Amino acid sequence: MSNPRAEVVFTIAGEEYRRRPTFGVIAAIERGHGAIMPLLHRALAKGVGIGETAQITHTILGGKEKGAPKLSVVQEEVFENYARALGRVADFLAEAVTDPNADTGDGEADGEGDEGN
Repeated sequence: MSNPRAEVVFTIAGEEYRRRPTFGVIAAIERGHGAIMPLLHRALAKGVGIGETAQITHTILGGKEKGAPKLSVVQEEVFENYARALGRVADFLAEAVTDPNADTGDGEADGEGDEGN
């Protein structure tokens, strides 16, 4: 089954990494940082610190997997661009909890149109 969630682009040391939320990545984030919904709310409220933002970003980008940027490189990028990095983390977490199959239209698809008015 393909992953219908949108990609979030992270730029680390001039290189772009495109990532979609997966169960494995979200579970890894939750193991280190708690449940996804409270974490998303903290990220949206700019309540996630710089160190935690770097750790989450590193996990999203593959952690210690081959081809993933080193934690020290991610930390430096987050330090230099904290607001942007936190925004990308918030985008990623929001994409993870958004139903990719939800109707985002004006309500007409579910029979709530304005017929007869």
